[in-house]
Amino acid sequence: MSTEHQGHHADSGLTNAYVVARGDTLTKIAAKFNTTVDALASLNHIANPDHISVGQSIKVPAIALRFVDKANHPIPGLTCRLWFAGQCQVVDSDQNGKTPYIFTTTDIKVEVKKPDGTFKPIGQVRQSHHPKTVEVRSPKAKVTVTTQTHVPAKHPRPKPATMHSKPSPPPAAPKVEQRRGPDSHPIAHVSDGQLEKSGAAWHAKFRESKSTADLIEPFKSNVEKFLAAMKAAGISVRISTTHRPVERSYLMHYASQIVRGKITADKVPAWPGVNIDWSHKDAAGKADLKAAKHAAADMVRAYGLGNNPVAKPGRSNHNKRQAIDMTITNYERKTIIDADGNKVKIGSWHDLKLVGKTYDVIWFGARDRPHWSPTGR
Repeated sequence: MSTEHQGHHADSGLTNAYVVARGDTLTKIAAKFNTTVDALASLNHIANPDHISVGQSIKVPAIALRFVDKANHPIPGLTCRLWFAGQCQVVDSDQNGKTPYIFTTTDIKVEVKKPDGTFKPIGQVRQSHHPKTVEVRSPKAKVTVTTQTHVPAKHPRPKPATMHSKPSPPPAAPKVEQRRGPDSHPIAHVSDGQLEKSGAAWHAKFRESKSTADLIEPFKSNVEKFLAAMKAAGISVRISTTHRPVERSYLMHYASQIVRGKITADKVPAWPGVNIDWSHKDAAGKADLKAAKHAAADMVRAYGLGNNPVAKPGRSNHNKRQAIDMTITNYERKTIIDADGNKVKIGSWHDLKLVGKTYDVIWFGARDRPHWSPTGR
């Protein structure tokens, strides 16, 4: 794989391109760079995603940060920690104040290293399906300042949009805002503030989606075809979850772990943007582990977890927009069309899961009955 990086500054016509090799498909390229087939096709004006050529240059969505001081001088050698797509990457800015490119279409939470070696959150870069450089003016800035987004050459380039942030006093408890990004994917943002004790109230935060529009290709299309086939056959389907924010998975996973005795509340690691007090500390900083376990049990009940397994944050296919939880009823003795066009008489759940498999929608198993994904995990 070869990657070209052109334009090291926000105003230099940023592009990031992957040169197609023999055996490549747009699906494989999308998987390599944490993006989607639709995003690549749109960015590169590809009418038919099934037809790409060896040697063709494919622009890839990517984000780089450039740190400058208040006088607009670059800040070299600044260590920052970037959280995205359930993973963390530590990078240093170069002599121009710029970090390496991060290939992702998810939000990036940015933390900078302080002189004492700890990391301080300074803001969040919103997801984009286009290459862009985000300029952060002064490491003390709370949010990004200038964004330059790639625009195809045949269109006029818009002027950089400038945003200035004014820090506000921290609220008494985390304030959660539910937003939707430019691609209609839900964005959950938590403001900085004091820690809030664990409990059932956290169920209302970092809400998950029930829409297939929040899945990524090709799983999105496969699911929608399977759903259409079931609907045509008169089978009842109720969708409970498609995309789940990684923050919600963090809350669900560790609440379950505490209840099962796999970890004590005071040992739960922190997660960026989730201001939760798992151990229920008092004013003197002493943990109340009994109350913490009761609160975790309340969370488990609120999430409706029961005995269902909960993957670690970032590992679930729900976090990757490649899973759907759905309750399917009224399927016996129905005739459904599989992905190959065959009529299949459904006599049991086994028959239905085999039909799903023809659509590349695979059932997880009895341990998590509603769960389907491209891999069965």
